[in-house]
Amino acid sequence: MSQQSPNGPPYVAPPPPGGATITTVYLGRQVNAYAVFEPEIESFSTLNTIATVAISLASGFISMAIGIEANAAFAKDMTPAGEIMAYFVAPGLVILGVIAGVVAGKSIASRRTAWQAVKAQSKARTQEGQV
Repeated sequence: MSQQSPNGPPYVAPPPPGGATITTVYLGRQVNAYAVFEPEIESFSTLNTIATVAISLASGFISMAIGIEANAAFAKDMTPAGEIMAYFVAPGLVILGVIAGVVAGKSIASRRTAWQAVKAQSKARTQEGQV
């Protein structure tokens, strides 16, 4: 924005510094900005959702297996249903929990790889607009 100075050419403000600058009343800081496109954001969102759901499932499956085994350990007489739960269902729940944990780990690793690619491909622009 230019204003007419009283005795000369109009005043032109200097260009802002490169990068994103946050300034408040008490302090200011320079933050990094990355070029992230909408499909990449959707990909990050999907990977976050997969990781969250898989970790929740793994936690639930393993918690149920621990509960079944704890009940079996302290039961005086096991019913046939209790024996089936302790010997077949609980190990199956542990296996499902481990599978869900592997899926969560794969999702987190994919998200990390994609974010590293975005960071590597993002370049700071100079004041003249050149990369």
